[in-house]
This record gives sequence, C-alpha cells and structure tokens, in this order.
Amino acid sequence: MASLTGTGALIWLILRRDRILLALFIALPVLIVASQTTAFQELYPTAEARQIFSQQSNGNPATLGMLGPIFASTLGGLVAWRVGVMGMIFAGIPSLLLVIRHTRAEEESGRRELLSSTTVGRNAPLTAALAAVFGANLALAVAVTIVLMAFGLPTAGSLALGLSFAGAGWMCAAIGGVTAQASESARTARGLSLMAFTVLFLPRIAADAAGQDSDIAWLAWLSPLNWTRLTHPFADEKWWVFTLILGFTTMLGAAAYALSAGRDLDAGFLRPRPGPAQAGPGLRSPLTLAWRLHRRALLSCAVGFALVGGLAGLVAPISTELLSDTQPGGDFLAFAGAGDVGEAFVSLIVYALSVSLVSAYAIMTVLRLRSEETSGHADSLLSGPTPRLRWAWSHLLIAVLGPVVLLAALGLSAGLTYSLVSGDVASELPRTLGSTMAALPAVWVMAALAKAAYGLFPKFAALVGWGTLGMFLLIELGWETQQISDAVFAVSPFSHIHPSTEVGPLTLLSLTAVAAVLAAGGLLGLRRRDFG
Repeated sequence: MASLTGTGALIWLILRRDRILLALFIALPVLIVASQTTAFQELYPTAEARQIFSQQSNGNPATLGMLGPIFASTLGGLVAWRVGVMGMIFAGIPSLLLVIRHTRAEEESGRRELLSSTTVGRNAPLTAALAAVFGANLALAVAVTIVLMAFGLPTAGSLALGLSFAGAGWMCAAIGGVTAQASESARTARGLSLMAFTVLFLPRIAADAAGQDSDIAWLAWLSPLNWTRLTHPFADEKWWVFTLILGFTTMLGAAAYALSAGRDLDAGFLRPRPGPAQAGPGLRSPLTLAWRLHRRALLSCAVGFALVGGLAGLVAPISTELLSDTQPGGDFLAFAGAGDVGEAFVSLIVYALSVSLVSAYAIMTVLRLRSEETSGHADSLLSGPTPRLRWAWSHLLIAVLGPVVLLAALGLSAGLTYSLVSGDVASELPRTLGSTMAALPAVWVMAALAKAAYGLFPKFAALVGWGTLGMFLLIELGWETQQISDAVFAVSPFSHIHPSTEVGPLTLLSLTAVAAVLAAGGLLGLRRRDFG
C-alpha cells in the first residue's frame, strides 16, 4: 500500500536512534525479574515457607493494594506477584512515551513534513513507531521467558509472565498512538497518556486491597492494565485473557489510524485556543513562558495524584477491618513506619508514587531544556536579550516547584479522605501531608541529576536521568529482598526518606544541599559549553 511506503526504513531509523534507550528498556525489567527470582529462592527455599508467606501477604490489604494477590504459593507464583505491577509500569510508560516521541514529537519538530515530501507514505510514521515499540516489547517478553526458564521455572508460566509484560507495553503504545493523533503537541499527548494510564490503573488498587472475596473484587476487571496480572502466570494460566489485551490494543490502534486519516499534517482534534496577536504581560519573561509550557502537564498530573491519593485514603480503613482478627506482624508495620495497617497502607502508596512518578515528572521537566535546545526554540529565545542561565533557571524552577504541587495534592487528598473516614482529622491529615512532603528533597536530587547531566553531557542527559532513576529503584528492590546491604541502599536518595527510617531535619537539609550542588554544576556546565 502506498500509505505504508517507507515503513521499513523508518523502523530501522527508530531502532538506530533509540538503540541505547531500547536496550535499557529491555534490560531493566529483565534484571528485576532475575533479582526477584534469586531473592525468593534464598528467602523462601521450601514449599512450607512460601505457603506461609503467601497467606500473610494475601491477608494484608496494604500489600494487596500495592502488589495484588498471590495466585500460587510456588516460586514462580511469588515472582509473578512481585514483578506484576512493576511490569505494567516499566513496560507501559516507556512504550507510550516512545510512540509519542516518534509520531507527534516528530511532527511538531517539522521532521515529519520533510519525510512526507519524499516517498514516505501517510501512515508510515505511525506504523513504524507502533511496530518498533511492539517489537521491543516482544523482545522483552522473550528475554523474560528465557531468564525464568534458566532458573528452572515452568515454560508455560515463564511465557505467560513474559507476554504479560509485552501486553502492558502493547496497550500503552496504542494509548500513546491515540493521544499523539488527537493532540497538537507532544506535551499534551504525554499528559493525556499518563492520565489515561492512571485512570486505567486506579480500579486495581481498590479491588485488590478489598480482597478477592469482597463485593468490589469485580473492579479488577475494569482495569485493562490489570488484565496482564489476571493471566495468572504460574497459577493455571488463563490464556484467554490475552485475547482481551489484543482486542483492546487493536481497538485503540484502529482508532489511532482513523484519527490520523481524518486530520491534516501538524493538526490535531484537541486544538489549542488561539492566543492574542500581542503577548500579554504574563509572557514577557522566561519564567512565565516556562510556566505556559509546563502548566498543562503539571495540572493534569496533579489531578491524577489527587485521585490516587483520595482512593488510597478511602480504601485504607478497609485494611483495619479485614485484619481485625489477625494482628499484622510488627516487622511490616516497622517497614512501613506506621502504627496500624491503615496508616501503613497510605504511607506505602504515597512513598511508592513519590519515588517513582513524581521523580519521573521532575526528570521530564528538566529534560524539556534539551528538547527546546535541539528543536531550535531556545535559539530564537536566546537570540534576544534573555541570558542563557536565566532561561535554564526558569525551567529548573518549575522542576523544583512542580513536585511540591504534586506531593501536596497527593498528601492532602490521601490524608483528608483517610482522616475523614477514620474520624481523626486533627492528627492524620498533618501526619500524612508531612510524611508526603518529606520525599521532596529526594525528588529534587533526581531533578538535579538530570540537570547536571544536561549541563555537562547534554547528549546523555536522558540516559543519565532515566538510568539513575531505574538504578535506584532496582537497588531498593534488592534491599527489600535482602540482596543488597544498607550501605549500598544508602547511595539512593530514596533510602533517606523511606517510611522505615526516621527522617530528621538534618537529612532533609543534606539532600537539599546535594541537589543544590548538582544543579549548580549543571548550570555552570551549560554556561561554559557550546549551545545547540
């Protein structure tokens, strides 16, 4: 078909451009699977030990809300349980971002128009982006399957778990394809995709926390992302669930092509409101321009975090009710830094979102500097009286204040709903908000790392930003399963704000000082290096 002319060449170009990112995209989940398999082999070597652990986990709503139920007390069942939710995140979010990067972002930069002036067909860019991301997820599935089989786990369960990772990536890639065609900017497409990811993820938390025998257990099936877990790897696999995943992916893929066929190049269906001919007073400084560029993503993420926090606070009291006859172990409460199960549930949900998604937002905000530079937009701005460091400071300030807004939305919503349900607003709301905001300096360290990389090594800024975040999350997983010592875990900024540790003013000031030094190094590097 003429509309697909050049698809093969574009696929090769995508693989060439993103070869390092795609390698990390595959390697990180594989390392997580391998480390968790090794950990469970060492921690629970007997069937009796695994059975006891499964019963304790399935009876703890705080654990259920974060990771879901364990469907089988075998080694494979424990591994599938531990990495299931992480598979949704580590395969899903990069997939939707990659599709947007090679569709809407290419259109926005003008490169798509140059390609369209040659023999490249109309549907070739979208097809190439989806094919490359689908192929990368399939390679991830093969790698996960091979690693699990190398540990001696059953072939059927290994294949089901590998395909569940790929299924999450396929569905999110299709989501990215739809938002890329519907919006007129990559920034809006990313915000819509991440909001869709959050909305599709929410029903799982409520359903799993309430338990498989509860009246709301059916909500788990309303979350398409949760279908990857409901395939039951290593627990009498439900292969028919993959038809739902493929159907959802096909439906959204078809919608993406329909939207593409019904619009002009560079246009979208969600069109921005036309602005005035003359810029108002609010657009006469680099900071106000940076706020204009980032505000939509920030507000969208704030709404999503408020929804997640509110849901966590509403579900948390169910934990105490379900465990009224079985007092949870002190080790778990100490790990969560809480006095009861409901408090532990809120603390762990808030911490998990703080160290992952809020850090990801801060990194993306800083890396916007690099995209503004490579697209040429920064050249137009800096050709006037705007100094280079003032321009960089404007985006860095958004990266500093944006996480404050997100953590406040998360902490306030979680604390308010939990305190209203538990009837102790005076103590629970300030405690939840305070523990949430304590994560702020660690998030700033992640933003400063990305800023230092951009200023000193701009070509590797994305690799350093996302790579360090993945490395720190992997270190924490190893620490939780006792594979990594406290000394190694201390390298991660997240170790110093973990719920199990006592966070004092000196710790927060030290992390803030580290972030300030890294950011200053990035600004100094930006001042000295060539631009563009």
